[in-house]
Order: sequence, then C-alpha cells, then structure tokens
Amino acid sequence: MSRTARLSLSSVWAIASVVLPLLLIAALRMGSVDLTYHLRAGAMMLETRALLRVDSFTFTAAGAPWVDQQWLAQIVLALVFQAGGWFALMLTRVLLSGAALALVFATCRSRG
Repeated sequence: MSRTARLSLSSVWAIASVVLPLLLIAALRMGSVDLTYHLRAGAMMLETRALLRVDSFTFTAAGAPWVDQQWLAQIVLALVFQAGGWFALMLTRVLLSGAALALVFATCRSRG
C-alpha cells in the first residue's frame, strides 16, 4: 500500500501566496530605461576596475563630479547580465522577489 502525501488547504494557500505573484512577476516585462543605464554603469566599472566619479551619462552634466550611490547593485547587475543575458536578469528578479515574498509570508505567519 503506497502512501501519498497530501497537502493541507493551509499549505496550498501558503504556496499559492508566493508562487502566484512570482508567475506574474516572471510574465511582466522588465523596464529597460533605468536598467540599461545601470547595466552600462556596472560594465564601465568592471572594465576600468574603478568606481565612477564623474557623470558620463547626462549630457547637461557630463564630467561633473558624481556620487554613484548604486555602484554595488550596478556591478552585480552587470555580472549577472554578462553571465546569462536578459534571461539571467529575469531569473534574478524572480528569485529575489520570491525571497522577499517568502520573508513577508514567514513574518506574517510568525505574528499570527
């Protein structure tokens, strides 16, 4: 006699609360305007092995001193893009969103 594992209704709701939003996130298009800016900035820092210190992107402020507050994210995004292109970026977005959703779910569950 084989035993089959059955999910309880609360388990199904728990899984659905994370999986359904992830399916929606995976189906949505990624905005490319800011993303491509960050990819290019990250690629420039990887090529030069230095943080960006001047604005290279804005024609009205080209060469002006600049503090790039997103430097680490830009480098990580550029590395992900170099490793697997747009698919890797989409997969990263889904995985990070899933982690955030799971943490929110776990926090809500622990609070009752």
